[in-house]
Amino acid sequence: MKIFRKIIWGVVALLILGVVLAFVVIRPVDYTPYFQTGYYAKTMTNLRAVDAALPHTKPAPLFVGFGKASITPPVGTPLAGYGDRKGKPSVGVHDSLFVRAIALKSGGQEAILVAGDILIVPRQLADSVLAEIHPKLGIDRRQILFGATHSHSAVGAWGTTWLEEQFAGKNDPKILHFLIRQFVAAIEQATAHFERAEVGWGNFHAPGLIRNRLIGKKGWTDDQAVFTAFRTDSGKQIVLVSFGAHATVLPASNFLISADYPGYLERKLERALPGHCVFFAGGVGSHRPAGKGKDFDRAKMIGEALADSVLFHLKTTSFHANVPLLPVGVPVALPSYTIRISDNLRLAPFLAAKILKERDTFFNAVLLGKEIFIGIPAELSGEIGLVLKALAFEKGLQLVPTSFNGSYLGYVVPGKYYHYNAYESRLMSFYGPYMGDYFEEIARRLLLVAWHHTQR
Repeated sequence: MKIFRKIIWGVVALLILGVVLAFVVIRPVDYTPYFQTGYYAKTMTNLRAVDAALPHTKPAPLFVGFGKASITPPVGTPLAGYGDRKGKPSVGVHDSLFVRAIALKSGGQEAILVAGDILIVPRQLADSVLAEIHPKLGIDRRQILFGATHSHSAVGAWGTTWLEEQFAGKNDPKILHFLIRQFVAAIEQATAHFERAEVGWGNFHAPGLIRNRLIGKKGWTDDQAVFTAFRTDSGKQIVLVSFGAHATVLPASNFLISADYPGYLERKLERALPGHCVFFAGGVGSHRPAGKGKDFDRAKMIGEALADSVLFHLKTTSFHANVPLLPVGVPVALPSYTIRISDNLRLAPFLAAKILKERDTFFNAVLLGKEIFIGIPAELSGEIGLVLKALAFEKGLQLVPTSFNGSYLGYVVPGKYYHYNAYESRLMSFYGPYMGDYFEEIARRLLLVAWHHTQR
């Protein structure tokens, strides 16, 4: 009986311990509608203040500058993009990586569009770049939109958190300092030499090169590539291209440094123009690449097919010398962390904070003539991108939705997919059931704010 009582008390103690641990480490998922929350109210207050402070802009002469710097890391640096690589070192360089910057001036307004052949632009990189250029150039966060090609075979070792190291390999402070230095160099080069320029916009569909990877043919696919072309008085040509297919043509088994298909696109356009090309990943969430071939052959096919289409449509593109330019930016508050255990249970936010680090973020919009760039600090679903493009079209604008704007918040998917058990919607959705709806509303409001200030 004594042994029996000890067993019973042992079981009871374990049950009590389990309840206590569960109470400490588990919380219910918060299903409060996002528009009834404090973080929403804070962001809307920020947006109203931004709206009130913005100037009215009119068409004015456009001036453009361009800068470029290598971000090819030493062989042996881990590649970023696949957790399956386990942080193993790269073994060679297939093609070089670069950061490219376009500086814009018109009517007293300035903006910088900067993108690298890199997986993402992490917060520590963006903040450090801004800290260096602000005292030198007077550029603030509102005026700079960050982007990435999202190559999964690009430079790693820049991560400073456990989660980042799972995808980018073990942290090496020298790599982060190198990236900061090169991003700053490209921006300084772009802002050092402005030229009078004309700008034109265009788009085309490439349905054979992209698929919805979240739910396949049941989902929407944004197969539209968009481009912005600049021609300077000296004859220099600069083309910015954005497309929504993940740069995951090269698999996790590849250990050669490469920009994947965006690199082939950039190189072909730079040879053919001749001039410069910058690639921004679009709404890559839920979108994978498609097309024939394998590995580098397939990456070349996709990149050069897109380049050929850009060159074809450039022949009929109309250019404009006088355009309005308006950079807009708003600080965005975030919901509490939601790393789900089940649909209704999540890891306690104080424990999730050991894995994640973003408690606030920033959205950018840059309106240039009849085009508007929206910079999202996450992997934006291409399905949300389609909704935003439709709104822009109603206002007579071409929208360029871009991801990886200076921090990384995981995947942002439409709310209808929140309960769908998939990588993007379950494992990599970090901020609760309404993040897609919340981010879509912020982007819509930011678009309308920018548009209104060029219409008065």
